[in-house]
Amino acid sequence: MRATLDSSPREFGLRQRYRYARWPIRLASAGLIVGLFGGCGDSSDSPPPPATVTLSGVVADGLLQGVTACYDLNNDGACGSTEPVSSVTSANGAYSITVLATDAGAHAVIANVPATAIDQTTGVAIGVATTFKAPATGITGAQTVFVSPLTTLVQTLMDASGHSAAVATAFVKEQSGLSLSPLSDFTALPNDPNAQQAATLARLTVLTQQRLALALAPKLGQNDLTGTAITQADIDKSVGRALLGALPALTAAATDPAVTGAADKQAALAAAAQDLVATQPALDAADVLALIGATRSIDAGPVGTPTATATLRGFRYTDANNWTYRAEMATAGDNTPDANQLTRRYFLHAKAEAGATEQWGFGTVAKRQGDLHWNGSAWVACMLGQRSSQAVPDALGRRAYDFCNKFAEGVLQRSALDIAGQTLQNVVSLRIRAFPAGSEESGENGVDFVNWGPADLGLLGGGSFPQGSLLYYDTTQPLKSAFAYDVNNIATGWNAAVAAGGNAQADPTLACRQAFIGTLQASPVATLEALAASHQGAPCQVNSQTDAYGSSLTPNLWFNNFTAGMGNALDLVARPAGTGLFFTTIGNLRVSFTANSTAVTYYLCYARTTGTSILPDRIIDTVGAPRNCSVIGSGSYAIQTMGDARVMTFANLPTVMHRMGFNRVFIERGGTVYAGYQNAVGSMKSKVRLNLTAANAVFGVLGLAPLTPQ
Repeated sequence: MRATLDSSPREFGLRQRYRYARWPIRLASAGLIVGLFGGCGDSSDSPPPPATVTLSGVVADGLLQGVTACYDLNNDGACGSTEPVSSVTSANGAYSITVLATDAGAHAVIANVPATAIDQTTGVAIGVATTFKAPATGITGAQTVFVSPLTTLVQTLMDASGHSAAVATAFVKEQSGLSLSPLSDFTALPNDPNAQQAATLARLTVLTQQRLALALAPKLGQNDLTGTAITQADIDKSVGRALLGALPALTAAATDPAVTGAADKQAALAAAAQDLVATQPALDAADVLALIGATRSIDAGPVGTPTATATLRGFRYTDANNWTYRAEMATAGDNTPDANQLTRRYFLHAKAEAGATEQWGFGTVAKRQGDLHWNGSAWVACMLGQRSSQAVPDALGRRAYDFCNKFAEGVLQRSALDIAGQTLQNVVSLRIRAFPAGSEESGENGVDFVNWGPADLGLLGGGSFPQGSLLYYDTTQPLKSAFAYDVNNIATGWNAAVAAGGNAQADPTLACRQAFIGTLQASPVATLEALAASHQGAPCQVNSQTDAYGSSLTPNLWFNNFTAGMGNALDLVARPAGTGLFFTTIGNLRVSFTANSTAVTYYLCYARTTGTSILPDRIIDTVGAPRNCSVIGSGSYAIQTMGDARVMTFANLPTVMHRMGFNRVFIERGGTVYAGYQNAVGSMKSKVRLNLTAANAVFGVLGLAPLTPQ
């Protein structure tokens, strides 16, 4: 379409030069007409030029020189050729953009940061081209907009979830533990400790982003799981989303004394970024790669008359008497939107072991189906048949969900692949088992995707999927997670004499040795204060040990007597030289308390190997007692009341604790203290499922009862 003088500014963007160029012609024509016909019109009849305002601010990691900013009129996240643009920033990182007054506050500011841009904090080029964004302010008139890696996280969450700037800003602030808003100009307060923390986090965010993008660089140009070539924009988008889930770990690393007190802070930050990408589940490169394809083409949801639906999630089959699966089910009524435009679904876990079958609704194992969580007003369970809700998809296919009465809330996106006519064996082996995602975090129901389905694929025969068979790629992003606890996981504590520890090699009569050999037992604690009081003191030095697995360290220090367990992280430690298999490679994470204080100390411990545990597709060591722990940080605890319970939470958790995927909490309720948890939020995880038609095609071949929503 050709622009005319009557075209609206919003329709044709700014285009001021084009319109301004025609005003002199119109004025001259008006004067000529007056001269020829003696008319009385004058130039005051011409429309005035459109009102404009100035958007200004700075672009910063540190202040960045050599950056160009633009105003994203078409909301595509990139600078178009017709969009208002700034001149290149100078050493102070300042930019200025002139926009139509009618557009002010309605769009994001985009900053294109070339690899050659100079960071004034370091004095060197940033090294890798990137893009920073700042969300629309909603403010009319001239305004200041700060653009940084932290404002970019806010905009990234808005794009991914559909949430407002206010909600996204609050999420980033909470997850990063910042005192300042992530939209605040931290460069304006160089001597403020809170601003310094924000600046350090911003720098670490950029370095981590670059490191993760570098890990994915070999995938550039290759096909994703949809068969589409991966672009740099795809990588940048998925990396940005991954950073949202890593915010607590990024903050822990940025505030680590090893970074804040380093003589070469920039080198320490670079090392921290490398470690984060190598160890944090939220930054798993395989998951980021899966995210690219899974969000390529979003399904807007079913159309027409609602019908019963289901998706088969985790599935493992050995024979007719040994199998396990997890399905998400919905009747036609569940799929009919209510007055709030919500639909319903429920989860079914089923298992057969040596012919004995059981079903449950919540948790990957039946014994956890009774877990209780705080839904904002009561402690509730999520039993079999409990309906979860999700909103009707928006224009971009985003569906807000509430899982199990506020156990988790977030956003789901789904893309669908028609697999009708493809053989069952090919889909399972080439689509599901080859799904490019990390196994430990992305498996379902304790089954990694690489081992999905029957152990012997030949059991699927040579048949094909019928019409209506779909393979779904679901991407979920939890944004809220409830406090919860296992009703069987009761916290215990030791008496003061045991907690005091000591050298039991020199004095075998010490109470801690009696506890070590089992003569004394820990007892359940009734209050959170009793929990803290019973976990203060020192380790117990016991005799060195040798068993079928290997040998202990010397000295052999037992830490169970004065620390409480915070959880375990896989593959966190290397076995010490000369100990054989005495220790697992699982890192046991623990906490001790300080008398008359809310201060705590965090530990990373070796865990003794006490045997093996066989899961459906792997063998892992069984974690025994903690030995020879190292201090990895300090922090504090706080206690809050929730209904008839009191909840203890911990602050300033070390980076390694974020590898567990949850935060430990302790919950006092009814005179008992439970070891509870709050799952991590922010990470976008993609998983693969079969729809009802496809799932029942697989079940039919294997002789399993079909999925029947009810």
